[in-house]
Amino acid sequence: MADPTQKTLLLVEDEVLIAQAERLALEGYGYRVLIAGTGEKAIEMVRVTPGIDLVLMDIDLGPGIDGTEAAARILKDHDLPVVFLSSHTEPVVVEKVERITSYGYVVKDSSYVVLNASIRMAFRLFEANRAVRLSHETYKGMINSVTEAIYVQDERGVFLDINERSMDFYGIPSTQVIGRTPDFLAAPGMNDLAQLTAIHARAFHGEPQTIEFWGRRADGTAFPKEVTLSPGTYFGQKVVIAVARDVTGRKEREQELRATAQLLREREAYLKAIIENSLGSIWAIDREYNILYVNELFAREYLKTFGVQLRVGVNILELLPAPLRETWRQRYERAINNEHFVFEDKVEFGGAGIYIEVAVNPIVVDGQVVGASFYGSDITGQTLAKGRLRHETRLRELLIELSTGFINQPLHTLGATIQGSLAKLGEFVGADRAYVFGFDRAAYSGNNTFEWCREGITPQIGILQQVPFSVVDPWVQALDRGEIVHVPFATDLPPGSQRDLLASQDIKSLLNIPLMRGGACIGFVGFDSVRTPHTYSRDEQMLLHVYAEMLVNVLDRQDAGKILRESEEKHHSLFSLVRLMSDTMPDMLWAKDLDKRYIFANTAVCKHLLNAKDTSEPIGKTDMFFALRERASHPDDPTWHTFGELCADSDTLTLNNMKEMQFDEYGTVKGTFLYLDVHKAPLLDNEGNLIGVVGSARDITARRRAEKRIDQQLAENELLIKQVHH
Repeated sequence: MADPTQKTLLLVEDEVLIAQAERLALEGYGYRVLIAGTGEKAIEMVRVTPGIDLVLMDIDLGPGIDGTEAAARILKDHDLPVVFLSSHTEPVVVEKVERITSYGYVVKDSSYVVLNASIRMAFRLFEANRAVRLSHETYKGMINSVTEAIYVQDERGVFLDINERSMDFYGIPSTQVIGRTPDFLAAPGMNDLAQLTAIHARAFHGEPQTIEFWGRRADGTAFPKEVTLSPGTYFGQKVVIAVARDVTGRKEREQELRATAQLLREREAYLKAIIENSLGSIWAIDREYNILYVNELFAREYLKTFGVQLRVGVNILELLPAPLRETWRQRYERAINNEHFVFEDKVEFGGAGIYIEVAVNPIVVDGQVVGASFYGSDITGQTLAKGRLRHETRLRELLIELSTGFINQPLHTLGATIQGSLAKLGEFVGADRAYVFGFDRAAYSGNNTFEWCREGITPQIGILQQVPFSVVDPWVQALDRGEIVHVPFATDLPPGSQRDLLASQDIKSLLNIPLMRGGACIGFVGFDSVRTPHTYSRDEQMLLHVYAEMLVNVLDRQDAGKILRESEEKHHSLFSLVRLMSDTMPDMLWAKDLDKRYIFANTAVCKHLLNAKDTSEPIGKTDMFFALRERASHPDDPTWHTFGELCADSDTLTLNNMKEMQFDEYGTVKGTFLYLDVHKAPLLDNEGNLIGVVGSARDITARRRAEKRIDQQLAENELLIKQVHH
C-alpha cells in the first residue's frame, strides 16, 4: 500500500536517461515520481492524474512547447508548486521563470542533495502561501458572518473595509462607501460631525467609545444606530473598528431574540464528532502470531517505540514488553477467531505517549482463517482535538448556563446567583479564587463585593475593602482603558506595591477583566491562582470577558434598551460560535424536518455533497432538488450525480426506527465517486416530539479504496507463499 504521506512528483524531462536517473535519485529520497517527456504530456498528466504534489520542470523539452509555456498552462488551472530544472543560468531565463512561479530554479549540475533541498523548500513555501490565502479568506468569512455592521477606518476616518451586513443598513453597494468618511452616510442635520471627528480620534488613540449615529438609507429615510468604536489593527495598520447596530426595531425584535436563543440551544444537539482517519501502519500475522508482513512505517515506529526490529517470521508477541503481551494476545486471538473490529489504544514510551487506531481483519483462505491483518494510524492529533472539542462544548454550555441563570433570576436573588456563578467559573478554569470588585470613584478606591474560594484557600473579601487606587494605579489605568490585566507570574513583577499586594494574598498568578458600562470602567472581575502559577489561556480570558459583560448586563436590567442590546450581542455571539465551529469542521453536518427539507447545513455538506452556493441555499429544499439540478447540468452523463434517493431512503429508515442509525452511502458527486460513513438520528424538540432528522457524514472514499487494495495485496501474498511452499 502506498504511504498516504508520500509526495508525488511529476518530472518533465525529454532526455530518457536523464529522466530515469533523476527518478531513481528522487525515489531514494522517498518520493513517488511520474515522468512526462514533453510539455504537452505534462499538461495532460496533471489534468487526469490525481495526487500530483509538485512539478519538476525542465525548460528545454525539444519539439513542441518549452518548459516555461507548459508551466504557465499548468498553473492556469492547477494550484501546484513548480520547480524549474535546467542547465540555463542566463539572467533573462531566470527572470522569465520567476514571472511564472517563484518556487525554485535548480541548475542541472547541482547535486541531488541540493535538488531534494530545493523540492522540500518549494513544498514549505507552497504551504506558507496557502496559509496566507486561507488567513485572508478566513478574515473575510469571519467579518461577513457576524450580524453586526463592521467598519474599518483609518486615522482620518476614511473607510478601509466594511462587511456585508453594513450595507444592508443603507441599501447601497460597498464600492460607494470604501474611501469615504462617515459624513457620506450621515442623515443631514442629525449628527454633530465635528464631535464625531473628536470621538473618532479618541478611539484611534486607545479610548473605546460608544455613540449614537443617525444614518440615511438609499430611500432617504433616517435611522438610528448604536456604534462602538475601538482601537485595532488591520493587516498591520493601526485603525478604528466600528461595530454598529440598528436600534430602530428594538422592542419588535425582543421576541425574535428569545426565539433565536431557543434555536441556538437546539442546534447544540446537531454537533457531532466523527472519529476515523487514514491508517498508515500495516502488519499481518499467522495463527501462531508469527509475522507474515510488516511495512516500513510500522517497523520504523515499532523500533522507535520499543527498541525492537520487526522481522518476518518472528513471533510478534515475544517482541512486546511483558506488560502488554496479554492485552495484545487477546486482540490477536479475536482476529484469528474470525472477528472484524476496530479499537483505539494509548502507547506510552519514554515518558510520552501516542494514541493509535487499529482496524483488525482476519485473513481467510478457502474459508479458513490463516492469520490476521492490522492497519494502524497515529490519531494523537484527533484524540487531543476531541478533548479540545469537549472543552469548548463545556465552555459553551457554561456560558449558556450562566446567561440563562442571570436572565431567569429575579433581582432580589442576584447576589446568590453571582456567588454561584463565580464558583462555576473558578472550578471550570481551575482558579483558586474568583471575585468581583466595584470601584468607588468618590473615595478613589475599590471594594471586593463577591468572592469564591476553593477549599483550603484563605478568603480575602474581608480585607480587600476600600483598597486605595494608588496601590495598583497602573492596573486601574489599564482597566479604565478597557484592557485586561494578566499577571502569569507574580514573581516577575518589579518590587513595589503591586507585588507586595499579591504576595500578601499568596497570589502567584492573576487575571482581571474590566466591567465596562457606557465606556467607563465600574470595577472588574478576576481569577487568582494561589497553589501554583497559571497562565490564563485565550479561552479562559474570553470566558471571563463574556462573564464581565453578563454582569454589566444584569446591573442594567432595569434599562430595557440595554437589556435588549446586550442580549442581542450574547445570543449572536453564541450563534456565531455554533456556526463557526460547524463550518470549520471537515465532516458534513445537517438537520432536516419531517418532510426531509433542510433546516440546517454546514459548509462541508454544501460544498462536497449538495454543491450549494452557501449554507443558506439548502434551507427548505430536499436532497432531490440538488440531485436533479446537478443531473440537469450534465444531461448527457447519467453518472454525473447519483446521490439523492439513497439519502431520502435512509432518512425514512431513521424516522421509522426512532433511533440512531449508521449507513454506508455512496455514489457520484460532480462525476467523482464518493463513499460516506453516515450517522443519522431522530431530531426531537424540548417536549420530546419528533420534528425531523439530524445527520453527519465523513468522506471515507480514500480509506475504502486503500482497504480494498490491501486486501487484494494480502490475498496475492498468501497465494504466492502457498505456491512457494508447494
